[in-house]
Amino acid sequence: MNVNANSSTWIAQDAFGHLIVSNAIPVNFADVSTPTTSMKFINNQLSNGNFQFPLTPKGQMEQGWDPNALGDHHMVTINPTTCHFNSIYYYNPSGDTCSSGTCNSHAGEQYDAASYALSSPVTTNGTTNAAGMWLEALMTHFQEWQNAVNGGGEITHAGQITMRGAALGNNTFLWPATDANFSGSGSIPFGARVRLKSTFNISGFSVPAQKLLLQLQHYGAFVDDTGSDWNIRIDGGKLPYAYQSALSEISAANIVNSNFEFVDEAGLEVSATSGATTNSETVCATNGSGSSCINVIPTGVTVGVPQNELDIQAGMGAQQLAAFVNGASNASLTWTMSPTIGTLTSGGLYTPPATVSINTATQVTATSVADNTVSATFSLVVIQQGAIRLQMGGPCGSGLTITYPVTPFNCVTTGFTDSHGNIWQAKTADNGSGELDCGAGIPPWPNTTDIGLYEIPSSADTGDLIFTFLVPNGIYSVTAKMAFHCSYDDVVGQNNFSLETQGTIPFDRFDPVSDAGGALLPVDYVFSAVVLDNHLYVAVRYHKGSVGSILSALQIVQTSSIVPSSGLYSGVTFSPGVTIQ
Repeated sequence: MNVNANSSTWIAQDAFGHLIVSNAIPVNFADVSTPTTSMKFINNQLSNGNFQFPLTPKGQMEQGWDPNALGDHHMVTINPTTCHFNSIYYYNPSGDTCSSGTCNSHAGEQYDAASYALSSPVTTNGTTNAAGMWLEALMTHFQEWQNAVNGGGEITHAGQITMRGAALGNNTFLWPATDANFSGSGSIPFGARVRLKSTFNISGFSVPAQKLLLQLQHYGAFVDDTGSDWNIRIDGGKLPYAYQSALSEISAANIVNSNFEFVDEAGLEVSATSGATTNSETVCATNGSGSSCINVIPTGVTVGVPQNELDIQAGMGAQQLAAFVNGASNASLTWTMSPTIGTLTSGGLYTPPATVSINTATQVTATSVADNTVSATFSLVVIQQGAIRLQMGGPCGSGLTITYPVTPFNCVTTGFTDSHGNIWQAKTADNGSGELDCGAGIPPWPNTTDIGLYEIPSSADTGDLIFTFLVPNGIYSVTAKMAFHCSYDDVVGQNNFSLETQGTIPFDRFDPVSDAGGALLPVDYVFSAVVLDNHLYVAVRYHKGSVGSILSALQIVQTSSIVPSSGLYSGVTFSPGVTIQ
């Protein structure tokens, strides 16, 4: 595509900041068991209706579930069987006042992934971004990114990018955008496509980073919303070390506006209501009276998995692994792993080893039988049997489970050994978080026993921090360790979180700085969890603060293998407590 005649003017409109790539919006998966919720929207009421999405605790939402916390609170769900997407913007289950009485969300959208149809403007149906574009259709997904790295290919579609409101035009948009739900003072229209110049040298970047930059050079990104300057978003979730590092690598490279150009794609438009282009696949039927043509969407075999990482404790019984197959009548898969840890049948039945000396990761791959060139891969981490002890800041040597680049601040090379001789291992089983560096180096921590466990917390970046484990059924004692050290956010009243496990909230809207008696002071929150279905989760829910949900270390110890006969907490004494260290 040629450079747009307005490119220089538009590029100059946002001369602030530099390219940032972030994994922000998590993807939820739905099946026949996923509940349906009746939605009433403030902004686009013609989209009101039944939306299928998993509720807390299984559902994940951008910036967390508290509607009073800052953020957009996007929630994206896909049903892999039907390829049906829905997206919600600012869900509030308790309801907001609106013109029709009470609404439980600001906006929502539902659409078929196998369709060229665009949305109607926000005054009728609309979407959950300012440009009236399907949110998930432009998201870059981890599986396709990983496949491009492993297979030597590339990501073959445009992405999405946000720019500051002052740079955007006053209610102006270009196809394939369908709306401009924002009044800016600049001139960049929603729907404009920007690309990284071909002259920008990407050879010095890591391979995962190169794949994202190559996507920007070949396919570009559509301006679909207001936000941070030059911010590309990929779907949220736990990323392996090399991929999370690639995001930081690109963001640290200072790729400024002069490295980009807007393109002219006016010649591709067929219809204002369709995403089909002049070079889309077309099927025509002809007879003596003439011909009729329609656009078609060629689809191949696809394989997806419900998580980027699965954490299972050693000694567990056999577990059936899950994946999604579309585009073929034969939905069979062949399962493999490398390196070998435990046993995995070709049908996907995994049995972890009875013991491991340290938390150990393998890569599991599900390959389509119908097309053996198509596969999906995820990390499977076998957790050491017995007590689970995780230190959020290390050790870096685990590679697959630590999620931030190695620096002297946020990473150690060996597991921490506490005063009782217990070894704490690297963070794993989380939904995606980074080690919290407040920008001022390591602060002067008090000389308190085992203070090293508290010095490097993880942060969910203004969202919920969730840990999920496959463990034997029984009763568990959980200890969540916290301490605050950011000078701009370390006073009483600045932060507010809740702790949740197994559908129960043992600590609701607490302030760790207040509970500890000040900044740089450790505090432990101790509570019980009952596991009935082999799934144990611990969530730090975000309500207030500048750095999101935090956690320094996590300990989980089984206290009884006896499972209550009925009811989640039947027969269990539940006594949460706070310990000041």
